[in-house]
Amino acid sequence: MRVSIVGAYKPYFDVDTSDVMERIREAFFPFKGSFTEKTTNNPDLYGTFWICTTLIFVAVAIGTFVTYLAHKWHEKEWDYDIKLVTWSISLFYGYVTIVPLCLYIILRYFSVPSGL
Repeated sequence: MRVSIVGAYKPYFDVDTSDVMERIREAFFPFKGSFTEKTTNNPDLYGTFWICTTLIFVAVAIGTFVTYLAHKWHEKEWDYDIKLVTWSISLFYGYVTIVPLCLYIILRYFSVPSGL
């Protein structure tokens, strides 16, 4: 049973380096219209997951570094704040989940045809 569940999501993670590089290049020029044409037949969830994970890591690292410098500047004792991790996870994964879900609901409500 589990094999079929994993197999159902396999097409959404079937990308290689050339696909990722091409999609990054296309993201710099979103108004050309070719991005959606190229990704309609082969959408992926892989980029969304790793981009969010990378942004979480960067946000936590920079936030931790800034608080460390602020404590050093004021000569106070510094302690790591784990809330930065949970806040970043909630913010980034929440944004990637809630915004598309709301857009999907709005598009369905107005009967606008849309692909994945």
